[in-house]
Amino acid sequence: MFDKMKQLMDMQRKAKDMKRDLENSIIDVEKLGGKIKMSFTGDNVLKSINIESELLIEDKKTILENAIRECINEASAKIKALMLDKMKQNMGGLNLPGMGF
Repeated sequence: MFDKMKQLMDMQRKAKDMKRDLENSIIDVEKLGGKIKMSFTGDNVLKSINIESELLIEDKKTILENAIRECINEASAKIKALMLDKMKQNMGGLNLPGMGF
């Protein structure tokens, strides 16, 4: 029973460490040859967005909207992969059922 308690406490500590690591990780994505750049934290917070002024004209509206959507989707996929990797590193040895580690 104490082994299970120790495992649970270890898992809680690792989860806190993983959360801190994700908050401190930066995911950068860019589209349209670098004309749109976004930075996200590993816990999915948009930190910055930079759009070159040439895209801020009315006839480029659809291009801009699509590129922003693609940046956000790409960042989201990278963040999910980063989270999964952190979970495998931090909790893989715990043999939790259903976690796939």
